[in-house]
Amino acid sequence: MKKITYSLNYRKPKNSYNNDDELMVCLRSYQKLDNGKFRVVKKSTGIKCKLKDWDSDWHKSVARNPIKSSDENFLEKNRILKDKSIELHTKLTSLFLGNVKSDIKNKIISPDSIKTKQNGRGFLLDSRVPPGPIDQKWVTHKNNIRLVSPSNKREIDIIVVGTGLAGGSAAATLAELGYNVKAFCFQDSPRRAHSIAAQGGINAAKNYQGDGDSVYRLFYDTVKGGDYRSREANVYRLAEVSANIIDQCVAQGVPFARDYGGLLDNRSFGGVLVSRTFYAKGQTGQQLLLGAYSAMNRQIGRGKIKMYNRHEMMDLVIVDGKARGIITRNLINGKIERHAAHAVVIASGGYGNLFYLSTNAMGSNVSASWKVHKKGAFFANPCFTQIHPTCIPVSGDHQSKLTLMSESLRNDGRIWVPKSKEDAEAVRKDVYNAVLRVKNESEKMLVKGADWKNYHIEVGKIMTSELLALKLISKADIQNESKELPAYKKYFMHGTSHHLGLNTHDYGLLEDPMEKNMVFTVEPGIYIPSEGFGIRLEDDVVVQEKGSPINLMKSIPIEADEIEELMNS
Repeated sequence: MKKITYSLNYRKPKNSYNNDDELMVCLRSYQKLDNGKFRVVKKSTGIKCKLKDWDSDWHKSVARNPIKSSDENFLEKNRILKDKSIELHTKLTSLFLGNVKSDIKNKIISPDSIKTKQNGRGFLLDSRVPPGPIDQKWVTHKNNIRLVSPSNKREIDIIVVGTGLAGGSAAATLAELGYNVKAFCFQDSPRRAHSIAAQGGINAAKNYQGDGDSVYRLFYDTVKGGDYRSREANVYRLAEVSANIIDQCVAQGVPFARDYGGLLDNRSFGGVLVSRTFYAKGQTGQQLLLGAYSAMNRQIGRGKIKMYNRHEMMDLVIVDGKARGIITRNLINGKIERHAAHAVVIASGGYGNLFYLSTNAMGSNVSASWKVHKKGAFFANPCFTQIHPTCIPVSGDHQSKLTLMSESLRNDGRIWVPKSKEDAEAVRKDVYNAVLRVKNESEKMLVKGADWKNYHIEVGKIMTSELLALKLISKADIQNESKELPAYKKYFMHGTSHHLGLNTHDYGLLEDPMEKNMVFTVEPGIYIPSEGFGIRLEDDVVVQEKGSPINLMKSIPIEADEIEELMNS
């Protein structure tokens, strides 16, 4: 299929018609045959147009509307013509694909040639963008769209797959309009959607800071920030409704940051020249999702939304070319269920697993979108993956995803501190006591005949157990440690004991076993750079003929309670 065009159906020579004469609008499809010639398929649309209202240069305009605005019903007629052309295009495409499958079955062509042949036939994606100037497309469309009466809305069922910010707000809005909504998510609660991970904020062209922001500037920055790949008409609509979105979120109780006067605060974000980002410290996504979740709960309480948690979409049901339901699996009991509706909304998020390391959730596996694509939906951008230059560096091969730093490390966000002074002191005391226990156990192992290298291996085991108890390292860290770099070395970098002689570090032969009267230090420590402190304790001991060594510093207080008592006395 080469192309589809509009034309008037002339029954006699053109010069014999008057400007007020009405003619039938037809669709013409030009198909290339195997011999190189073209075959024309002509189909009537049932739409009539006066000669004076016909735009013979319609193919040169951006909107590609054949009927001029001088016709009082030009919007409705152009919409019908567009629908008719899509219907014909779909029918011819299906016919072509059927022929291709037949050719494969009969071994006339190879499967590898399908992609080339499809591209050669010029498959197009109709984005359903309304006609007209970009700043009037959606406004005009809303003013002329067909409305549904409230009594009919109560009879219409809509399925929404996904309950993040997009799916949750869509479900709540549709239910509030009066439709019956079934919402599905594979998490145990809509609050677990990956939208909760957003931190930066949400943009809106309110110009509260008086720095020259506008709908057009937000539109321009968004298109440019998207590498000019976005549908511009839809981006302009986003910029138009951005201000209303903020008002709706505030009405739902989203606690956006405010200045000292109590007004909503803004910050500059994403390299733009204006301050238009509304934020809730480092929890913007979480707070927005809670707002959408609250709106959903209100409609659930009214009985307008039926929530299906722990359900995974398995397939899409198509009836006469339209989505009329889905097949799901109950993840609790494994039961396969079917759900019917008049329309299906897919808001299941992007493909986060395409890249090994990203900030996306591992549950973002694009399964719902893939099922829809297999049923004929065009697949545009499957991998919505954020790129964050402020991710914490990879710590090892075991890491499954990147971790985003707190907003406090980038801009005016939260700073993590203990809730009270007592909490901070308790943490430090726990670390101190852990080091003291390692010292006491290590001291007992300095006996006659002990091997210096094996001694340090055993001390490392004791330190590992203490770091596990402090939750500074995990079992996964231990499983992935190497012999050269044990997990405990992250917080205990040096050795525990060395010889003492005339000089402070008067080393003996480390390969020889320990002997009576040798003097060793015992000095374990735990150092936490992120907290800005460390603890190191040291005693000096003398190896004995039998039993534990003599502690030369036994008279010096070392217990935490003893030291605090001395300091407070």
